[in-house]
Amino acid sequence: MGGWLGCCVAKFYSNRLLSLIIGGHCPGVGTAEEIERLDVGKLTFDKAKEMFGDDFPQFPEDQLPSVKNIFDMMEEVEGLETAIANINIPVLLWVGEEEPVLFRKGKSLAKQHGWDFFSVEGDHIGGFINTVSVLPQLMQFLSKTSHN
Repeated sequence: MGGWLGCCVAKFYSNRLLSLIIGGHCPGVGTAEEIERLDVGKLTFDKAKEMFGDDFPQFPEDQLPSVKNIFDMMEEVEGLETAIANINIPVLLWVGEEEPVLFRKGKSLAKQHGWDFFSVEGDHIGGFINTVSVLPQLMQFLSKTSHN
């Protein structure tokens, strides 16, 4: 979700960015495509909850309207890749190797647009938990894109 939000900031508020790190998302890839379930059509909050059953996260009741809105919009990816490619700032894209669509497309987009790219074992959620594999790469990117 955070990677998609970062892409939207790049599309609609690019003047606010000096660099961009996108973790666990690939510009131009909708959620249904990401999980290789194109047969579900637009992957809404309710469809995802049904598909993932007990593995679907439980959100606090007061946050549900906001989460549903964001989740339902995550298929809206038109123009995100172009927006990021055209903002002329350093971009780092990182994904998990067990996320085949994101890994394949992310690596290709990074090469095509000259973005930095790295991957971690497992999925990107594991990367958030096992920071040892992610933090050095993030720090390297941040140090070379210092905004002093």
